[in-house]
Amino acid sequence: MKNIFTRLSVFFLALIGLISCETEPLDNGIEPTTPVTDEGVFSVKFNNSTYTTNNVQAILVQNKISLTAEDASGVFIFMIEGDQTGTYSGDDISMSYITPSGDTYTNLGESNATLAITAINYQQKTITGTFGFTGIKLDDSEEVISFTQGVFTNVSVTGNLVNPDPVDPEDPQDPDPEDPQDPEDPEVPASEDYFPMAAGNIWNYSSNTTLNITSTASIAGNNYYKLGSAGFFLQDGHTSDSYLRKTEGDYFVRIENENYNLEGYSVNIDLIEYTILKDHLSEGESWEETHSINYTYVVAGQEYEQEGAIVVEGIIVAKDVSAQVNGETYTDVIKVKMTRQTLLGQVNTDIWYAKNIGVIYHYEIGPGFVKNSSLTDYSLE
Repeated sequence: MKNIFTRLSVFFLALIGLISCETEPLDNGIEPTTPVTDEGVFSVKFNNSTYTTNNVQAILVQNKISLTAEDASGVFIFMIEGDQTGTYSGDDISMSYITPSGDTYTNLGESNATLAITAINYQQKTITGTFGFTGIKLDDSEEVISFTQGVFTNVSVTGNLVNPDPVDPEDPQDPDPEDPQDPEDPEVPASEDYFPMAAGNIWNYSSNTTLNITSTASIAGNNYYKLGSAGFFLQDGHTSDSYLRKTEGDYFVRIENENYNLEGYSVNIDLIEYTILKDHLSEGESWEETHSINYTYVVAGQEYEQEGAIVVEGIIVAKDVSAQVNGETYTDVIKVKMTRQTLLGQVNTDIWYAKNIGVIYHYEIGPGFVKNSSLTDYSLE
């Protein structure tokens, strides 16, 4: 049987995302994008009532599925050691329910839990199935709740969901390389600088956030620009070593050793690097990437580890437009919408980049927090 704390780490991390932070008002009439609601359905019966929500999503990383369902009545978090149809039980599943007050009921990997994935739609990337388990409260009382008649239907899965038995399509005819009607490869537009990177650059924002580049660094053969203590719009109470880099129109943020403390325990995320902008894409074009991450957390002086994942999706919603922020009009603006799917839930971000200036507007909303930052002044070297 797997170590109990390894199993429970997912649930401790979920609690972090459910605790509310101070919400800042929106400035200058800039409206945030409404968070995406998945089309799936999740329902289960317990305590003489039925829990039903459409706020359900799943993430697939390394042939393992994590499923999260949430509404005002609490959060369900499942970890499934597999990505195919079939019945899972015992060490193959971790199932937990977290109440709005933070009490956690989990199956602890015992034989009182089963989950069946009954159907997978590989074209739509959705899963359907049933489940049931007996949840034991994580305290000395060992109070029990029975969760019965559980169903999840058409739950969207983010990640590389691959059909093990695909139907082979007919081989297409290769185009004749000598045929003058064959289209040539399109030219990639020349990159512009939408995030000037130099030691000494400073950007100040309405959220009392200061984004600044303090120095340069060489990491794994790449040239980076180290950010100050605010990182790249870190959440309040979080610290990290954060860096920026740019390669041919692709902009990346690298976050090392992100730490935060909460309710008597501390959490560390080892390393994550992902794309925040592709300035060579056209309006409507997008990108998607999946990254593995390692969590470490300390409870009562004991350190435990947990593997997880982050799935990043970005889309260019507007390009070469004007935008007014804090009474200032900026031209040559790229507007980006990003979503990050994590074990803590979905984080939605709007970022506006002005050519040769940098980020002029950053809005982020996720489980338990909202942060709204609009540029007030800046200084570039």
